[in-house]
Amino acid sequence: MFKLNMAACLAINSLLLVSSSIAEDNYQFAELLEEEPVTYHQTARRQNLEGWAYFSYTIGTDGKVSRAQILDSNGVDSLDAKLLKNLESKVYKPASFNGITVEERHYPTRFIFLLEGLPRGADKNFVRKYKRAISLIASGELSDAATMIESLKNTPTRSLYEELYLQTILTAYTRQLGDTDQEYLHIKRVIDLLAVEGNQFQIADPDFFIPHLARAYQIEIAAMRVGDAFRTASRMNYVAPGNEITQRVLAHAESVNEKIDGQEFWIQGKLVTPLYGGDTGTWNAELLRQEFELKNISGQLQSVEADCRRGRKKLSVADGPRWSIPESWGVCTLRVEGIAGSTFVVVQLARET
Repeated sequence: MFKLNMAACLAINSLLLVSSSIAEDNYQFAELLEEEPVTYHQTARRQNLEGWAYFSYTIGTDGKVSRAQILDSNGVDSLDAKLLKNLESKVYKPASFNGITVEERHYPTRFIFLLEGLPRGADKNFVRKYKRAISLIASGELSDAATMIESLKNTPTRSLYEELYLQTILTAYTRQLGDTDQEYLHIKRVIDLLAVEGNQFQIADPDFFIPHLARAYQIEIAAMRVGDAFRTASRMNYVAPGNEITQRVLAHAESVNEKIDGQEFWIQGKLVTPLYGGDTGTWNAELLRQEFELKNISGQLQSVEADCRRGRKKLSVADGPRWSIPESWGVCTLRVEGIAGSTFVVVQLARET
């Protein structure tokens, strides 16, 4: 009798611990309290200079911004300085996890200084080099194409239009090299210029982006990054709903969704050096399931984090443990960092019925 009661107590305590663990996973994002507005540098405006930049920063436990940095930009120093000034002026109510104040990292994000109504075009010298590079890629002369592309990359203060076409040609070049990892990074750069801070389709016609979105979908499906692929398909439908390619992608996405419904599936992950360089390889993917495992790690991972719509959680860097994210946190992106070239598998577990 005693043993039965003790077993029952242990079972109840176990349930309470599980429930408590779930209830305590309470994340409060940092809340912006004040900042200086981002303004357009007047000299850059007069010279019709536009800017793009990728930046990151961290919000400390004191609510102040640290480690603000421009990771990559088109080199308009005055605009980069304006963006940095804005980042460093931000003051927050710090983030907290289960009631404890924590640092909150803001991952690489792009910002664009856009002049509305500016005629879209490229410098004649840029166009000449671009056409020559396209011809060299088409004929398989990749070494000469690389030289021409490097010359395009060295164009000072590239306009948004020129940046769009540079990234387009880099996708073609890396695809010819068979480097799908780098091709995907350049495709994402192209897609980043699809919409600018709510001003839709300012730089190119929306149909221009459909082949790039379709290629992104293809790469994502091949790696079983199904969450990303579904998001890409949805974006295609928003950009050009009547496009034939869009309709084919949507039909394929629907068939994939039916196949994985209630099924476990695996995502192939590989840490890739970002386009802005550095010593750390990165990888992220949108999750479809709230329960998942990390397996078959080869190389060295340094951090794993679930970055969700309504919460964040640092996870142990280990092979095998099962993680469960509260359903209330909404859609999550799994972010992994470590030594470039490291590989792993993310197992998205089947939902229990």
